[in-house]
Amino acid sequence: LEDAARLLRERVDASTDEREKIKSLTQLAQLLHEQLADPEDAFQTCEAVLALRPSDKAAFDRMERIDEELGHHQRLLRTLERRSTRPLIAACAPLCGSALNW
Repeated sequence: LEDAARLLRERVDASTDEREKIKSLTQLAQLLHEQLADPEDAFQTCEAVLALRPSDKAAFDRMERIDEELGHHQRLLRTLERRSTRPLIAACAPLCGSALNW
């Protein structure tokens, strides 16, 4: 599996096609997270996907799962904020406004 990760990294580095890079990075993130138990590297690989496609649903989904699994609540909130089309606090305000006296 380490060889597969190395080959995927090489494919990313060699590719000039953005779609192919995203596909390889997505596969690499899945391999790192699910098979090689390297969630931090998987998270960083998802960041690389988002650098190419800022609204990539699969990358955000995986980043959220990683943060939930690791208990990285602050980073999870930042990821949710980035994913949102409006600030998270604004999205939550109607739900908790009366409790916060907004």
